[in-house]
Amino acid sequence: DAVHLVAAAGIMLQLVFLLKAAAFPLYFWLPRAYAGATGAVAALFAIMTKVGLYAIVRTQALIFALDAGPLAGFMHDWLWWMAIATLAIGAIGALGAREVRVLTAYLVLTSVGLLLAGISVQSAPAWSAALYYLQSTTLCTAALFLLSEALDTQGEPDSRAARAAAA
Repeated sequence: DAVHLVAAAGIMLQLVFLLKAAAFPLYFWLPRAYAGATGAVAALFAIMTKVGLYAIVRTQALIFALDAGPLAGFMHDWLWWMAIATLAIGAIGALGAREVRVLTAYLVLTSVGLLLAGISVQSAPAWSAALYYLQSTTLCTAALFLLSEALDTQGEPDSRAARAAAA
């Protein structure tokens, strides 16, 4: 039946977008990948994570909106609890971080959780607030990754200059 086919397609889309957004329990890849990348690459990764969240907003608005008929609010409860778990994991990871890059990676998870909480409310004011926060948190985390690279290399000689001087 068509409703079940649309529900299956919507669930598959949500899973892919939740993996890209690094929501709980699909967050396992983000902290190590972002902390291990250079500052510029991690800044671009932070932008791409937020693209996954924007795609979740779009599928929630088009497929699972509260007035969507048989699929109304289908993912509502799931997204709320994923948001709370992602917020908690991001906060615990940030508290335990010993490096600025790792801290920033867990702060990305925290912002993902907060954005998912806003998305799961499924109202126009909540979505507009989430989209506004999405822009600011994307720019801030990208800047933090660039800053963390500058802080990590501070005090260390440039490897190219050191090799040239040694040769």
